This record gives sequence, C-alpha cells and structure tokens, in this order.
Amino acid sequence: MRVLCTLTLAAAAFALAACTSVNTRLVHDSVLVEYSPAANMGDVLDVWGACRKGSQKWTEIRREDGSPVVQFECSAQDLLDLNNVILEKSRTIAKMRGLFEFDDIRYRAEFIVNADGKGFTVGPQYNDYIWSDGVKATREAPFLQLAYDGNLATDPLQYIQSEDKLAFTVESYAQILGPAYLEMRAGQ
Repeated sequence: MRVLCTLTLAAAAFALAACTSVNTRLVHDSVLVEYSPAANMGDVLDVWGACRKGSQKWTEIRREDGSPVVQFECSAQDLLDLNNVILEKSRTIAKMRGLFEFDDIRYRAEFIVNADGKGFTVGPQYNDYIWSDGVKATREAPFLQLAYDGNLATDPLQYIQSEDKLAFTVESYAQILGPAYLEMRAGQ
C-alpha cells in the first residue's frame, strides 16, 4: 500500500508538471535579482498573502504576433478587504457606495518570453477591477515589489490603535479611491 501511495503522488506530480508549459516553468522558477537575489518568482507569488488562497494561476497566452507570454494572476484579497473596511467604516461615501462594491479585484502580470525561449522580460503589471454590477476596468499597477516585500494594501490599517485615527484613515482612503474608481468606471 505504501508503494502505491508513493506512485500515486509521483504520478500526480508528473501530471501537474506535464500540464505546465516550458515557458511557464521558466518564468515561475526564475529569480528576479532586481527584487531578490535568491527567491524564485513562484515561491514569492504562490504564497503572497495579498492573494486569496488558491486563486494564483500561471498560464501561457499568445500575443497577436504569436509570441508567448506567461501570465500570473490572483484575486487581490488585500484590496477587496480594504474596500470592505471602507464600506463598513466610512461615514461619507453614501453616494459613492457602489464605487467600493467589487465582485473581484485581480493582480495580473505579464512576462514576455524571448524568441529563443531561454529568458523573458517582465512586462506590464495590472490591477483588474470587476464591480458588482459587471463593469470592468484595468489599471497598470506595478505590484511585484510589493509581493517580494510581502506588503498588503491593508498593512497601514493594522497599526492604528485609536478609533479616531482609523476613522480619519478610512475617510482619507475613501476620498482618494472614490474619484479614481469613478474615472475607471467611466473609461478614462
């Protein structure tokens, strides 16, 4: 029985590896020295606390010219949590409430694979916003450094100890994010 379990686990690992493209493995297992001298990207992004657990996905897509692009994406739980805090605690967003109600916010990064298949370039990084009413918007948002540093959008809220400071911070976020979300929804 013990040998059978080992073979089953080995077969599952082999099947998982077979489903992953060579380009995806190249990007996933690479070290980006500009962010960390030793940690490979997969080890960082697959466990980044900002992502909803289990939402991390690595895929290979093709550009119009046929060149391969590896894409990482995950549900941005930290940004969703931040917006929920604003919804719960803000006293001034009554008319802007819909701007803070999201079905999902996603982190997405693209890595353009070199023609020789031996390297890649870090491409654009985005936040994809999907509101509860189905409206979608995308903004460039370089988040890789945040991931390597282990930062979350909700970090500043963790250290606030007084209700007055929390209320001030939440209102500040509402005043900054509200107009930005309004512009994104309008397609600007």
